[in-house]
Amino acid sequence: MATTIVMPQLASTMENGTIVKWLKQVGEEIAEGEAIIEITTDKVDVEVESPASGVLLKILANEGDEIPVKQPVGVIGEAGEAITEIPETKETESKEAKDEVEIAKTDFQRPSGKVFASPRARRLAKEAGLDVSDVIGSGPNGRIMGKDVLKYAKEGKKPSSEPKPIPGEVIKLSPIQKMVAERLTMSYRTAPHIDLVIDVNCEKMIELRNFLKAQGVSVSYNDILAKFTAIALRQYPKLNSVFGEDGIHLMQDVNIGVAVAAGEDLVVPVVKNADKKTVIEIASDSARIIKLARDKKLSLDDLSGGTLTITNLGMFGIRSFKAIINPPQVAILAVGTIESRAIVIPGQIIAQQMMTLSLSVDHRAVNGAQAGEFLARLKELLEMASLDLLMNRPISL
Repeated sequence: MATTIVMPQLASTMENGTIVKWLKQVGEEIAEGEAIIEITTDKVDVEVESPASGVLLKILANEGDEIPVKQPVGVIGEAGEAITEIPETKETESKEAKDEVEIAKTDFQRPSGKVFASPRARRLAKEAGLDVSDVIGSGPNGRIMGKDVLKYAKEGKKPSSEPKPIPGEVIKLSPIQKMVAERLTMSYRTAPHIDLVIDVNCEKMIELRNFLKAQGVSVSYNDILAKFTAIALRQYPKLNSVFGEDGIHLMQDVNIGVAVAAGEDLVVPVVKNADKKTVIEIASDSARIIKLARDKKLSLDDLSGGTLTITNLGMFGIRSFKAIINPPQVAILAVGTIESRAIVIPGQIIAQQMMTLSLSVDHRAVNGAQAGEFLARLKELLEMASLDLLMNRPISL
């Protein structure tokens, strides 16, 4: 009996997926659970496993096609079986969808020696007692696929290592990198950015963090910033929105995206409902998603639903910078380093710990006055540095 392969829905917000590569061709046998197709979304790429054993009878969607979720892309059945109509769909599973998904990367061997392979390839190599770095990949941009490990194990040969990139060599973008590039280019070209900059006195925020640390509570400045940003967003909902073709969608949840460097890549996992959580809960969520990001184990849900993104380059000594809005969001907050600066107060000049925030907004959704009010309120919250607000204890605002 024939079984339909469908485009899997990896998260509730996923609407479409793009076929990167068919790993089997029509007429080839395949076992249930064996990788049959590689797909990509706007955030991750994964290998989809076959929902049944048999022969690939028909391919309904070609490489490069964008397909809505749960729509048929192929048919598996018995050899010689006639296909008169598409059978009822059987939910196609992927190891990455069930457990973890690996963030797509530029798949070449970096000077550090790190090799990029699909989760299935790593699993097969581990089961066979092989070093996955000995295998030459045949996937997009040289990514090591499961079939490469199987072939290597069968032949028992150690291929020569991949050549390192040479000066002037063009490194092709993976499908996910192309999508990210296209989205940011679209944002920069179509969303009229306006940028606002404000300086924040961090003396009380530093005192508050040190106080929490003395109580055995470990939170970062990013955690504190995320909490106060969420409070300000609740008060200025225009900035907690997404821009759509039919208008501006004010979002009910306040979900803070946190830009994280994962090797040479940049991902934006999301702290959900940050306005309703204490700073301790935000710190716990942030630590979890940052670790997953650096281990390349974020789920699609971890990357979905953000309403405003915070990006921080302060650890590199950067005083201020402007960031590109992460569509369909309408604002992004760029955070600079905390440093000692001379400021003037009545009658004297003193040194204070200061930080510069740069807010970029989509002028189609937010005007300058609204953005200015939000940024001024955020500065007020940070300089007040109320422990009660961080812990969700009511105070007079």
